[in-house]
Amino acid sequence: MAQELPETQTLRPTEPTRVGSSAAAAPPPEPVLSGAQVGLLILLGSVAYRSLAFWSPNPAEIPETTWFFFGWSRTSPQILLAIGAALLIQRRRYAGVALHDEGSPGHALAPLLLSFALFAWGVHAGASDVIVLSLISALLGGALLLFGTRFARRITLPVLFLAFAIPPPAVAINQIVFPLQLWTASHVTWLLGAGGVAATLEGDVIQLADGVFEVIESCSGLRSIQVLTILAVAWISVLAIPRWHAVTIVAAAPLIAYVVNLARVSSLILEPQSAFSTAHSLQGVVMFLAGIVALGVLDAILRRFWGSWTPPPPAGPGPGSADRRRRAVVLSAFLAVLVGASFLVPTWTPPPPEASPVQLPDRLGRWTASGDRELDVLFFGGANASEHRLRRYDAGGYWVDVFIGHDDRLRRDRSLLSRKNAFPEGGWEPEAEASVALSPGGPVAVSLLARSGASRILTLHWHEGSASTAEEILRASLATDQSVLRRPRGALVVRLSTPVSGKKEGRARAESRLRELAELLGPPLLGEATSPSQGATPGAP
Repeated sequence: MAQELPETQTLRPTEPTRVGSSAAAAPPPEPVLSGAQVGLLILLGSVAYRSLAFWSPNPAEIPETTWFFFGWSRTSPQILLAIGAALLIQRRRYAGVALHDEGSPGHALAPLLLSFALFAWGVHAGASDVIVLSLISALLGGALLLFGTRFARRITLPVLFLAFAIPPPAVAINQIVFPLQLWTASHVTWLLGAGGVAATLEGDVIQLADGVFEVIESCSGLRSIQVLTILAVAWISVLAIPRWHAVTIVAAAPLIAYVVNLARVSSLILEPQSAFSTAHSLQGVVMFLAGIVALGVLDAILRRFWGSWTPPPPAGPGPGSADRRRRAVVLSAFLAVLVGASFLVPTWTPPPPEASPVQLPDRLGRWTASGDRELDVLFFGGANASEHRLRRYDAGGYWVDVFIGHDDRLRRDRSLLSRKNAFPEGGWEPEAEASVALSPGGPVAVSLLARSGASRILTLHWHEGSASTAEEILRASLATDQSVLRRPRGALVVRLSTPVSGKKEGRARAESRLRELAELLGPPLLGEATSPSQGATPGAP
């Protein structure tokens, strides 16, 4: 007989499939952000910061490769921004865990507000380097807003790497490059002597039996230091190495670059007519490769010393974020505001040229001008002026050179604040230095006694219209003089120089001549006095 079936059958939910004693794998998580949101963020960011793609701080007449390897006040921003982007993409290996963290809107507020302020100011002043600072702040703020502090910490190094795209202002470089030139000249002279080549050092000039070599700014090694330091930071960002290993690599990069540059300068002196000496780009490539090899050797030594190292696994995922996509909308709105600001913020218009303050008469009292002279522009380098005048005056068998340099503050790749302005040209060794008050309430000048071979010279120089070095660096970094905050007048440097004969009496007579000319030039040429901080650091008289 057939078995009778029950009238009803209770249907129970399907039991989850089990593997061993654990629950079945959960379905794959939803994407952190939708593809449309990611695309919108990239589009808005690209439009907002589009000016960086066309930013070219290098003079058009200078080859890009030459400036990349030797232009200490310039950089190749697109290359460095691309490297920074590659380093950011390389950090995606941390996203698997960090993206599950809660965002930190409270921590994101300050960097996003700072990013907007820097962006608006950069657009107004036409300062792409300030816009780079805005980009750095926006990236950190966006990471905090969407993904939290753990992910923001992971990307901090590659984000800060973008700052290498910012050219240092000339006023900051001027405080570094001249001492570096003197150190390079001194160490190269020592190397030549150790190699049996007779060489005499006078300031930044190396005299050989068959010629003279001046260590100009592009030979100082500063650009080599910058390039190799950039490489070292990129190196440690990619490699999984201990912290002290990374610190040693970065700290050693400037020293390696300096030593490599000493070898380059020595080769230029010994073989000035070789193809290597005349091809600047070739020199840069060789220096770059030599620095890479040296860093690689150092890295291998450190790995052997510290042994192999595996970075610790990241912490487990935090709680999911149900409102991350809403915060992405907020970030999109922020970027849209930047896009609007890029079109709506008024840009600063340079004022009409001011009257030139570098005019010098044909006569100053009993002194008669004997003609204008050429300035040693290779020596002064970044300490140049927008316009200048160098005129020699004669009286009673003596001469005094009067130099006036004017900076109209329209460019930040030049500055008159430099110790070089104490010297008439390269090749002079300082003997004594002192502060000199020219007149009550007038500028405070710096008196310098220097020698070159058997010749001695006394100079008197002062600045007008310049603030302290620290304030000038801040102003140049924020481009305040290319904005509505521009100071009403430019800056001046005045230098008087005359030969010194004999010893004590000769210096006294030379100082009397310089004071006489200073009084004949009249009150401060810009109508304002300066402080002692605006001259070189005084030494013993």
